[in-house]
Amino acid sequence: MKTIAIITARSGSLGLKNKNIKKINGKPLIFHTINFAKKLKFIDKLIFSTNSRKYLKIAQKYYTFEDELRPKRLATKLTKSLDVIKYIIKKEKNKGNNYDTVLILEPTSPFRNSTQFKKAFLKIKSNRFDSVLTLKKIRHDPNQMIIKHKGEA
Repeated sequence: MKTIAIITARSGSLGLKNKNIKKINGKPLIFHTINFAKKLKFIDKLIFSTNSRKYLKIAQKYYTFEDELRPKRLATKLTKSLDVIKYIIKKEKNKGNNYDTVLILEPTSPFRNSTQFKKAFLKIKSNRFDSVLTLKKIRHDPNQMIIKHKGEA
């Protein structure tokens, strides 16, 4: 079973500028995601999908990624992750690479548990499921986690 992992890191966020490279423990969010992906032994290929040369340069400090940016049409605030995934899978097929499973990793979710991901992979591998989603339970209302500054709506 061949698995491709795709790290999606579009720049241009309107809510939190450059959120994918904000630092936690002195390292950018994309570092934490790349580091996590490298520990998952079931991944056959790791792809970093971004529209930002800056983001790509930072990511390449931690892993050897292809030096290619996502097309502009797949880098808008309205772009669906599914469209990015389809684009990458098609591109890989054109190179002669076929994958049975796709793992999507978003830098804005840096607190992952590798055991949960391994269990999810085993569920997919068992053919009992065709997709698995990991979630994190939070203790507070998400609206209470937002910091508003003077003059903001």
